[in-house]
Amino acid sequence: PRTLRMMYLHAWQSALWNAAASHRIRHYGHERVVVGDLVLPRRRHGASTTNGDDVEDAALMAADGGGGDGDVDYEMEDAAAAEGAEGAASAKTTTSAAGRLSAVRVVTEADVAAGRYDVFDVVLPLPGTEVSYPEHETGAWMRQAASEAG
Repeated sequence: PRTLRMMYLHAWQSALWNAAASHRIRHYGHERVVVGDLVLPRRRHGASTTNGDDVEDAALMAADGGGGDGDVDYEMEDAAAAEGAEGAASAKTTTSAAGRLSAVRVVTEADVAAGRYDVFDVVLPLPGTEVSYPEHETGAWMRQAASEAG
């Protein structure tokens, strides 16, 4: 049945993702962002965003669960909730998968030097056909592992 086939595919994706996360930590550590990492920026208290779009950043942060070090800004999310169901619904529309994917950035040397991101911003994709991989050794490893699997 189709659901069983999908379960095997999802299990393979999860196994490859876990191996890629281990590879990334083994090669680059777990304490810093490196050039080539993929990041989904979060908004922090008092920090300016790289693109200046506060509403989108707050929606992304809400979609991200705020995770990480707890130093996140909930003001925009709270403002949308205070507007009632209509405001909250409009804030949620910007957290679509396409909207979140378009916010993923590749870390540059300038980003690292400026300390623009921290390790809690780093994301790894699930393997697939239309996926952007990190632009360092972990990304190459993920492409190689996926191609070997067919």
